[in-house]
Amino acid sequence: MTSPSPEQVIENQRQDWNRVAGGWEKWDRFFDEQMAFLNHRLVADARLRTGLRVLDLGSGTGYPAILAAQTVRPTGNVIGIDLADRMLDAARRKASSLGIFNIIFQTGDVTTLLFDTASFDAVTSRFCLMFLPEIPKAITEIARVLKPDSWMSAAVWSTPEKNPYLKIPLDVIKQFIDLPPPDPTAPGIFRLAKSGELAGMLQQAGFTDI
Repeated sequence: MTSPSPEQVIENQRQDWNRVAGGWEKWDRFFDEQMAFLNHRLVADARLRTGLRVLDLGSGTGYPAILAAQTVRPTGNVIGIDLADRMLDAARRKASSLGIFNIIFQTGDVTTLLFDTASFDAVTSRFCLMFLPEIPKAITEIARVLKPDSWMSAAVWSTPEKNPYLKIPLDVIKQFIDLPPPDPTAPGIFRLAKSGELAGMLQQAGFTDI
């Protein structure tokens, strides 16, 4: 069996995320509360402040893009992109309910960013990069759209042993279903769990101070 092409992977992910968007929004408040500390860390690490133009990758139902928009207003703005338009519909509703209007959510592919070179002051990303079929290509694109001496902050999952939040449910499932070991090179939750792997990709793309 041949492996799916990057384009097929992206399309499958788009369909999957659109399919679960309703359920995700239903439990959104709980997840937002659990991830609040991480959202603030990402915004802080990206050195966000009033007046900056920010790109958020894999925005899903809104965070950390919405927090970024709150941080850079009134003169700054945020663009949040995601594959799944139904997830972004939830993000738009959330931003509107919070009175956040300096943010635009649009569908997009991280490996082909439709923005000018050096057009953003910062990039944020929460739990997005490890799902990409072509991570080095995406990082090169991120470097391209960032202005010189600007910052990117990104969060990815570490190993299962360090993530009981994910490991415990997986262990329960394995008691009833014989799951094959995941391909460590395939897009997935733990794709970038290996220490230093993401840092190495960032260095190759020209990032410093990692």
